[in-house]
Amino acid sequence: MKHPTCCLLVFLLGTSESSAMPQNSPSCALDKTSNSSVTVSVEPSITQIRQKVAVSAGQGLAYNLALAEGSALYARFQVSGGLNNTIKVWLLDERNYQRYNAHQQFSYFTGTSGQIRGTGNYVFQVPATNLYYLVVDNSQAWVLPRDVQLYVYSVLPQHNSETIATEQTLNTAFGKLGELFVFPSFHISLKHCGVVNAFSNPDITICSELAETLAEQNLGDAISFVIFHELGHSLMRLWGLPSYDNEDVADEFATVFMVLGKQQKGALQAAQWWASQTSQQEALSKLWIDDRHTVSPQRARNIIHWLQQSDLLQRWFHVFVPHIQTGALSQMLGDSSLNVDKEQIRAELQRRGCTTQQVAKLLP
Repeated sequence: MKHPTCCLLVFLLGTSESSAMPQNSPSCALDKTSNSSVTVSVEPSITQIRQKVAVSAGQGLAYNLALAEGSALYARFQVSGGLNNTIKVWLLDERNYQRYNAHQQFSYFTGTSGQIRGTGNYVFQVPATNLYYLVVDNSQAWVLPRDVQLYVYSVLPQHNSETIATEQTLNTAFGKLGELFVFPSFHISLKHCGVVNAFSNPDITICSELAETLAEQNLGDAISFVIFHELGHSLMRLWGLPSYDNEDVADEFATVFMVLGKQQKGALQAAQWWASQTSQQEALSKLWIDDRHTVSPQRARNIIHWLQQSDLLQRWFHVFVPHIQTGALSQMLGDSSLNVDKEQIRAELQRRGCTTQQVAKLLP
């Protein structure tokens, strides 16, 4: 299975190309491109199984997994059905799988097998490169089936060619962010984290579970909106803005970036995702969980509303200007097609120590 971040590459490369600054832009006192960097790491993982299955009474299902020595296999199960929501699982090598199939006594890997009730999980360190079998066994049930949600993935002992290429591409793309803005450096991780979510503190974590969930629903472009939402939290926090932890502000920040990148489709897919969430159940859960997000259907309406506002970029421009690289401001000042406050740009350049003569030379 391809890494879930592959769908981001075209978007990010397109954005990075449009934001690249010319090499001969004048440099003033606060030009800090070398100090503003984003590094990206991609977990070298393979999703092995992600599905919900019904296992009939008296039956079992088997999945064959080709695993490399030194890998870690992560398995999660959620079981429902029958009288007690239980089922048995086994992780077997090929010889013992054959014995299992022949209804003979077999051996299994300790810590990976036995009865699961409700929910269960384990981590298995792969001892040797081989073919392994994960068995979901409902053979002891006489009448009732079991529904089992399986999520199984392996983390490789080292990066493969795909993750290396993805990391290189994303580092190049996000590296362009430092040519546009001034900020203390931070890190972005793309990895499994056990939940369908994303986080910023200000380093950013994008969970593979979220990217896969969106892709399954044909909303893969929405992951770009999620990344820029978290990017909004990080940059505003690093800039010392008091609204950095406001979820609605981060949503609006992401919408601005999607408009700048001409990627409104990603914002619309994010709105579609949130509009599909059950608002009543979500509202009730907020009574017990500390969650600063607006209920999902309202988040969807907010995004649609912002996309329709003609002054969206101009309203955010005054927030961005003090943190835009001097070279980028110089280019904006000389761009007659850019509909932003040029007087604000001149004032910011002069504040940074650019002389009136330097600023005048940039005028069209």
